[in-house]
Amino acid sequence: QTLQAAAEETGYTRGVRTIQKAVVKMQANKRDEHLKEKPPPIGSVSLDEQLLRKLFQKMDLDNCEAISSKVLRHLFLQMGREIAPEELEAMITMVDMKEMGVATYEDFAAIFGNPAESLRQVNVEAVKAAARGEMREKKDLLLPELNEESEEEDHNSDGEDQEDDEDAIENG
Repeated sequence: QTLQAAAEETGYTRGVRTIQKAVVKMQANKRDEHLKEKPPPIGSVSLDEQLLRKLFQKMDLDNCEAISSKVLRHLFLQMGREIAPEELEAMITMVDMKEMGVATYEDFAAIFGNPAESLRQVNVEAVKAAARGEMREKKDLLLPELNEESEEEDHNSDGEDQEDDEDAIENG
């Protein structure tokens, strides 16, 4: 910028354009160098327990010791990436070794601490089903049934408690 200002003061417009082109070219070269950097060789990066715990805690936004697809979606949106719900479910399914529907710290540490071994244990068919949206469909089908059952239990328990209270009053 200093060179550019000096060239403008002297009145050499051709010099200003030359400097502008040189600056743009230098910025492009710097960006290209960054893109050419090769990733480290496979297996050369290791994450220790303390670092894994710290990473997990940063991702566990609601402090419930698990990462759900909802939290994962939020994290991706914060990075400017919108991911389809099916893809998020597939990501969770891939990490979720206990099939709880969320990624616990143990799941997270297993995958990122020893990916080669952990990825051998992934239920590939479940991940494919999640990516196709089949897991979400099953959850949607199960939720009404679960809600009906819990409403019935609430209704039954309320009625029974009320009858027990009435019996206690009459006998009491």
